[in-house]
Amino acid sequence: MSWTYNSDTGVITCTRGDTPTFRTVIYTYDNNGEAHVFEPDTSEGWNITFAIKQKGSDEYLVAVDCTDGIVRLAESDTDLPVGKYKYELSLNNPTAGYHCTYIENKNFIITDEIYNHRDGANH
Repeated sequence: MSWTYNSDTGVITCTRGDTPTFRTVIYTYDNNGEAHVFEPDTSEGWNITFAIKQKGSDEYLVAVDCTDGIVRLAESDTDLPVGKYKYELSLNNPTAGYHCTYIENKNFIITDEIYNHRDGANH
């Protein structure tokens, strides 16, 4: 596997240019405190976004729709300079003016490739 997730810290580590795919789940709680999986209704304008940005910046370098609960990063999404970035997951409804970042300011680390498939050279 070319990426890892640390469940204790929330850190995602990914090799530059790789294509990780993973599931995300939002839970809501009823009046009895029981957890239920929240499934956004896209017909009502709901969406979930996974975003990567540089530390200290509000500008997204990468923003991926994952309303179906699956984050699918393309090669171009992780083709960033080696280093440490921040990621967040947000639940949004632009129609209702709703934006809730439910996971924020977690580290997303891009590591160097050992084999550069773009030029075929070992690095």
